[in-house]
Amino acid sequence: MLYLIVERHWRAFEDSVDRILEGGEVDSSESALRGQITKMSAEQDGARRAQMFVNMLKTLCDIMLVRIQRQCNPSVLSNVFDPSMEPNLEKVEKAVKVLYGWKTLLEDDTKTTAAILDPGSGLVARAKAVKDWVS
Repeated sequence: MLYLIVERHWRAFEDSVDRILEGGEVDSSESALRGQITKMSAEQDGARRAQMFVNMLKTLCDIMLVRIQRQCNPSVLSNVFDPSMEPNLEKVEKAVKVLYGWKTLLEDDTKTTAAILDPGSGLVARAKAVKDWVS
């Protein structure tokens, strides 16, 4: 059963991982990540395959978090501010929100905030936007 679940999720997620790897987003970790993917793809045991899939997801998250940690290093900040730090923080914040159950797509956060702040939208629409944003 685990094998089938991981297979279904991997098929849906594989193109995204390929785009991340092709885009140079993972730097020196690319070969290790590709190795994880190769091992996972060849694994026939469902439990081990599920564990490998989760480890791959963790590696992808760790890569981004380590990048942000480097950008927040005081010695780095005193030399040159990396303008990608704030967008990277925002991406991780949004990912955490989704991980913890927010029911909106990431783009919806901006649209909802705009609807809440738009004085031209009616009171009912603004109240609904606030309710959707909070839930």
